[in-house]
Amino acid sequence: MENQKVDDNTYHSLLRNIGVILNIKKYAQTLNQSPEDSFTVFSALGIEEKELPHCRIIYELLNSHAQHGLSKKFLHLFFKIVLNKKFENNAVVTREQYFNESSKCSGRIDLFIETPGFCYPIEVKINADDQETQLYRYHEYASHQGKEFKVFYLTLNGRPPKAKSIKGMDEKKLNNVQYISFDKHILQWLKVCADIAYKKQKLSIYGAIRQYITLIEKLTVQQYENQKQENIFMSSITDIMSLSSEYFLAAKAVADNFKQVQPAKIKNIFDRIKEHIHNEFHLNGEYSDKEINNFCSGKISYPSLKFKFSPRKDINLTMVFEIENDDEDTFYYGVFPEFNNESDDNEIREMILKRKQELKNAFDNVEWKNIVEQMQEENLWLWWKNLPSKDEQPNFINHNKHYLKLYNPAEYEEVMNKIFAILDQDIPSILETGLPKDMITY
Repeated sequence: MENQKVDDNTYHSLLRNIGVILNIKKYAQTLNQSPEDSFTVFSALGIEEKELPHCRIIYELLNSHAQHGLSKKFLHLFFKIVLNKKFENNAVVTREQYFNESSKCSGRIDLFIETPGFCYPIEVKINADDQETQLYRYHEYASHQGKEFKVFYLTLNGRPPKAKSIKGMDEKKLNNVQYISFDKHILQWLKVCADIAYKKQKLSIYGAIRQYITLIEKLTVQQYENQKQENIFMSSITDIMSLSSEYFLAAKAVADNFKQVQPAKIKNIFDRIKEHIHNEFHLNGEYSDKEINNFCSGKISYPSLKFKFSPRKDINLTMVFEIENDDEDTFYYGVFPEFNNESDDNEIREMILKRKQELKNAFDNVEWKNIVEQMQEENLWLWWKNLPSKDEQPNFINHNKHYLKLYNPAEYEEVMNKIFAILDQDIPSILETGLPKDMITY
């Protein structure tokens, strides 16, 4: 096919017209902001659409030892209303169930319910994207437990997962996945739970559940309205792109090049951190282009920039800057142990845990020794911190407002300078004590 060139004026005209539509969309969203009667403590804290708080709330209600004081009543109702399964009194609920069957079958399940006879992994999705082969991996893990199992996929409206999440699953395996929703199953369950809490005079529990009900009702209605609005605006953009062959070719060129933008930005961030640390602290860092490209194309990957350092002979530590597809922690750095070993992940973990005493002796401070002692097999990070802070992390998947700052030169410089200031304060302490300055008591 003969290449057809598009002049700059066509690009500018196309983007200007689309920009007008996006500005109208932004204004429309301000008109649809929630009324006062939809106020909840969740909105005040800015955590309405973060999946981790939702998982924690549901888990606390399901946990028979939690402070609600109603034993397994809420869990019993969850089986009946949400799972549509027979309740068993010995059911145990776990939040964030880690598994590592192999390099291709690992993950962290939001909620996991099991007894000696069955196991039910539950994946909770609010607005986060599906991960590559996510439900496939959960299915494989559950199917290897030697029990009855069903994988539950919980979303606001019961939508099916994306194709990349169920890649590798045939019809038989898909029959073991059940879609459940907040607007139908969880709301019904919460309303019954609230009634019981009220009747039992557990008024603080009742109030908390009613607040959560208000939030779920707000999110489910809001998603429906947002989808209608999104369809209208996307239709308008499609109409603009169809006005001429020049607009179509310009749009195609933008789309073809867009997939290169995010990898380039991540590499630029890593390169600047790498250069700063080398210049200031004489440490050499490295990262993998493949990890970055896989992450940006939706595959399971944790792009990371790594700096190795050795506080003592035979003790190697790695300072890692990592980006993750997560609702809560998206950009962070920290330290984990690393030994020269070519074995698989499980063997490395076993060896590291056996050498805890050697790790403790890497530094003399009490805080370091306590952190090493608490190190668990499922998580070998000794410590980690969000960058540039918990509330200012850029989300490289959902493209939050902090991510968009990375494309404004002045704001990008401000973000990087904040990160450099943190590193300039922390790294001398890390090299001396293993920990950042704010974790050490002098």
